[in-house]
Amino acid sequence: MRTLDSDTDETLQGKILLIGNHLVRQQQAYAMLKQLGQVCLTANAQAAVDQAQHQQPDVILMDMPFPLNDENKTVIAIRQCNGRLKHTPIIALTAEEMSDTDRSRLRINGISDFLSQPFTRTQLQIVLERWLAVSRHDAAEEENTSTQAVIDLTQLNALRKINPNSGDSILKKLIAIYLKSSPGFLAQIEDAIMTPDRVVLKRAAHTLKSSTANVGATRLAELCKKMETIAETQQIADASAILHDIQQEFHLVTCALEALLQETEHP
Repeated sequence: MRTLDSDTDETLQGKILLIGNHLVRQQQAYAMLKQLGQVCLTANAQAAVDQAQHQQPDVILMDMPFPLNDENKTVIAIRQCNGRLKHTPIIALTAEEMSDTDRSRLRINGISDFLSQPFTRTQLQIVLERWLAVSRHDAAEEENTSTQAVIDLTQLNALRKINPNSGDSILKKLIAIYLKSSPGFLAQIEDAIMTPDRVVLKRAAHTLKSSTANVGATRLAELCKKMETIAETQQIADASAILHDIQQEFHLVTCALEALLQETEHP
């Protein structure tokens, strides 16, 4: 694994949209981003949705001051856009005093990751590299019809055979329930690791594993099982090692299920 330092000249490949109202924090982040790769700048949360739709960034950075105001509404509005923005990684630049409750609410509303301010260029680069990799993976998967690579369709097709007359209806209902409920279980896993809370971690990992297996997301279910085992063995310190794998696979699974849901609604 390579190490990063403040003098590295390596640049990132991808379009990054920075959203923020605080001029000082905005300019500091903007200066770092210009050294690391491409960046588009929008000054306020009100213009953010239009800018995001126009620029179609690979990653969005959003300054989330404390207490939360219009920024949370902006995240929800971006996630409600059609097409790619429904799944574009959004990284919240947060104040240190933001509570776990606020973070959980932001995750449920569509935030992908957090970076506490103040942060260094190295810390920013590490987070961006992780999520730009997800975006590149998504683009490659879109070209090769990613749904079957992420979802085992055998599991879902079995639901159709239960009742040929209502199979698609059952499938749509199952996917819709999963897409609505699963972000909350992932947020519980993330919070339990931060706390740390072994009991909550085991319960949340088990629940997400079961529901994920039901929609045919085999690899994500296996990762959740590993997390459940970690909680059982009381080695929470090891949990962060696979949390990023779970986050990235979860992103791919939700993208695939969204696409499958649209195919079911518009065959």
